[in-house]
Amino acid sequence: MVCKVRFEGILFGLLAGISLGAAAFFALGYALVGLIPNARAVVVIGNVVLYPLMIFSGAMVPLEVMPDTVRTISRFLPLTHLVALLRGLWLGQGWGDFLTEVAVLAGLAIVGTLIVARTFRWE
Repeated sequence: MVCKVRFEGILFGLLAGISLGAAAFFALGYALVGLIPNARAVVVIGNVVLYPLMIFSGAMVPLEVMPDTVRTISRFLPLTHLVALLRGLWLGQGWGDFLTEVAVLAGLAIVGTLIVARTFRWE
């Protein structure tokens, strides 16, 4: 089986989008580690958060086939914004079309970094 997938975007723009998403979700992950004192609890809570994010964000199943209720809820999930940004950049749309997504991801990165700065401890 051969899948023909065409990349229509600008590689540098796509890599920048991936970097923004990585920064946002690394900050979120490190913030969880800083806020939760037990390593086992971090893994459990991380998985409880991760799988619904993937399912309801359009990362695993396209939002177009989801019910309206799920699509409404997905607007409040940060991974939905990353999926929309990367999908658009892959298809050749510009960053200007995704200012909301960029703002959400940048905000997540900033808030997560601030939490990490306040809760980080050497142990």
